Amino acid sequence: MLTGRFATGVWVLAAFAVFWHGLSAAQTPAGTEIANQAAVSYADTGGAFFSSRSGRVITQVSSRAALQLTLDASRYLVAPGDSVRLTLEVRNPGNAPAVGVTLDALLSGAPAQVLEADGGGVIAGLRVGWTTPFDLGPGERVQRQLVVRVAVEALSGISLVVQGTAQAENVTEPVRAETTVLVGVAPHLALEKRTDSETVYPGGQIRYWLTCANLGSVPA
Repeated sequence: MLTGRFATGVWVLAAFAVFWHGLSAAQTPAGTEIANQAAVSYADTGGAFFSSRSGRVITQVSSRAALQLTLDASRYLVAPGDSVRLTLEVRNPGNAPAVGVTLDALLSGAPAQVLEADGGGVIAGLRVGWTTPFDLGPGERVQRQLVVRVAVEALSGISLVVQGTAQAENVTEPVRAETTVLVGVAPHLALEKRTDSETVYPGGQIRYWLTCANLGSVPA
């Protein structure tokens, strides 16, 4: 709501302008019309109230594909000679299909070897390319995985760095994600808590489960 006071008197004219930005949801269907209208209420010096309303402003949503990429590891601390599974997930948060999507993963840092890659990934040394293009509809997501083994001669304290890239024919810029796996000798505990019900009646019981897993390279 806007409030203010305008000067009154002979030959006095007052005016103001307000600017704001609006955001539409990324998956709003193309062609959707966003309409809005403004209103102002005011009073004169005698206390009489008035109101005024603007004309409607209409904006039409256009179509656009987009990409988001995440890169996760099954373990973030490994011992020399251990294997780790890496997962790339590409998602289209736009409202139009992403056409000709391809993925790429590149390893650097700690000496390592790519053992396998699913989904038709082509292994070329420390690079994996999913070069067969595919389309990704609005809201859809696709995962690709690779398994990497850290060399037994890798020094403790060095990091394995994995960089992922996703691109599409109708998305201007490629998107990237990166994750780091530390080579070392140490325990690493991950704790998960879950319940059997998200709602409960007054006086009811709630059951919880705790799961603790050692994702490190030595016993905890």
